[in-house]
Amino acid sequence: MALGLTDFSGATVDAQKYIAVSPGLVAVYERDLVLPRGALAYLSDEVDLYAKASAARSDAAGLRRLLSSSGGRTQFGAVFARGLKPLKTKSVSVSRPASISAGELAFRFTITAVTNRGTVRAGFVLIRVHRAVSYLFVVARKGAKVAPAALVSLARAQETHFRTARSAPSRRPRSPARRRRGRR
Repeated sequence: MALGLTDFSGATVDAQKYIAVSPGLVAVYERDLVLPRGALAYLSDEVDLYAKASAARSDAAGLRRLLSSSGGRTQFGAVFARGLKPLKTKSVSVSRPASISAGELAFRFTITAVTNRGTVRAGFVLIRVHRAVSYLFVVARKGAKVAPAALVSLARAQETHFRTARSAPSRRPRSPARRRRGRR
């Protein structure tokens, strides 16, 4: 269900793995891609599959609520800055979340961090479809910005993956008993 190589011409997989789940989650998967051209250099897509849609709805709405306050954005920016170590962060700004017309809930925001080695520009997208939530993170190339249209496009591509996965028939083979009944 995560975005992959077929979504980005020439991309390479930097990492992909299942992550240990916490209570309320069924599965967590992360795929990181290196993008060879364009404004975006790197993409990380974490897909969380919740046991209940209500928990997915609550977590997604909670992040949006956090980012809707200046204190929440400051807190989020501080965590982001710590993740940039060993770079020394001089300043961090986090934009307000902006709604995206995709999924049951989707929004985007950007972070700009000025460091001792230059400016880091990143974009985030959260999209929820039923029990699945994707946390997309992209980093712009040096000198480039993360365009809002690029984040919207990523959200819609992720929505397509989620909806395709939900409508796909089960790949589980039929049991021998069910196969015998089907022959009659």
